[in-house]
Amino acid sequence: VIISLFMVVFVTHLPSSNFFLVLALFSAWFIVATGRMVAAQAMITEVVPAEQRGSFMSLNGSVQQLGCGIAALLAGIIVKTESSGRIAHYNWVGYCSIVVLIGCLLYGRFIFRELDSSTSSATT
Repeated sequence: VIISLFMVVFVTHLPSSNFFLVLALFSAWFIVATGRMVAAQAMITEVVPAEQRGSFMSLNGSVQQLGCGIAALLAGIIVKTESSGRIAHYNWVGYCSIVVLIGCLLYGRFIFRELDSSTSSATT
């Protein structure tokens, strides 16, 4: 998540640049985002018992897709194209993304701290 924060700031504040540079940066960003999702999915699978995991992961995927749709809708409302063709307010989308990323990091720490404490108290 921390690396992703830097990538979000960098990509959303990128000045007009060469197409191949932008392509390379977005490729790196997608690699970092995918790596973040692999770790998140591994953590999420530990939340529910194995016999409920399939239905939980199905519901989780639906919620993720809903969140992506809402994020795309909000980004479409925020980002505007100026008469010159320049994209405006893209940095605002970056700020929103940073707030969500930090919120998810803190929420994840809270959830897994609670999960770890309940697991350790159940074993003692």
